[in-house]
Amino acid sequence: MSPVDGVSLDEAAHIVGCSRRTLVRHIEAGRLPAGPANQPRRVSRADAEMLALRSRSSRVGFDEESSYWVGATAAAELVGVGVARLNQLVAAERIPFEVHTDGRRIYRREQLLTVANARDARRHGRARTVGGR
Repeated sequence: MSPVDGVSLDEAAHIVGCSRRTLVRHIEAGRLPAGPANQPRRVSRADAEMLALRSRSSRVGFDEESSYWVGATAAAELVGVGVARLNQLVAAERIPFEVHTDGRRIYRREQLLTVANARDARRHGRARTVGGR
């Protein structure tokens, strides 16, 4: 049976920050549960995120423009605030984050863009669109 919050192997590889082949190796090694191999394979988004949080260095691949996860500096930039203000928003539980195994806070890019759009809409009566226009 497919996971309820299932994502494709390509999307799961993006979340984990590895190639599709490496993701399949994680599945084969039992580090990531997946659907049966004789069906289009899907994995749980939550399982892929947990693998990302415990398996890769938080210093590698984060903050790249296409990365799923970003660190504090890139998160603050995406939201349009300084790092100190980001930390205040995190403390007020207005910005969601996860903690990597190395202790660093990391943030989902998509969630930050949602927060940035909401902030822009409140300030300017409109949301950002793709390309910042």
